[in-house]
Amino acid sequence: MTKEEMIERIKIVKSPIKEKQTLYEVADELGITYKKNNCPRCAKDLWNIIREELGLIKDAAEQSDFNNTGEWVYLLKKPQSWHGHIIDQDTDPDIIAQFVKDHPKGYYMRKQETINNEI
Repeated sequence: MTKEEMIERIKIVKSPIKEKQTLYEVADELGITYKKNNCPRCAKDLWNIIREELGLIKDAAEQSDFNNTGEWVYLLKKPQSWHGHIIDQDTDPDIIAQFVKDHPKGYYMRKQETINNEI
């Protein structure tokens, strides 16, 4: 696969987790090592690494979702399922906000509250 073909394949990716097979194929072509998994943030990071390698973005590290873990801390040890979503520390903040409306106690705590409780 040529660099131009890889760029075209990566440019059309809209949801890295749903199109992770494309990411894996291009990463293999570029010689990028990765671990196959179902982590949405990991897929997005791989997508950003590939885009950086192809010259589409300047710095993949600056765009990592792992830089900002959000304002919520998941309190349970095991993930839960809710309306087709996995509820844990890696859940999209918009989904967490919806979840917390239905379940305000016992699952999440705002980071600021966590910091105040530790003081």
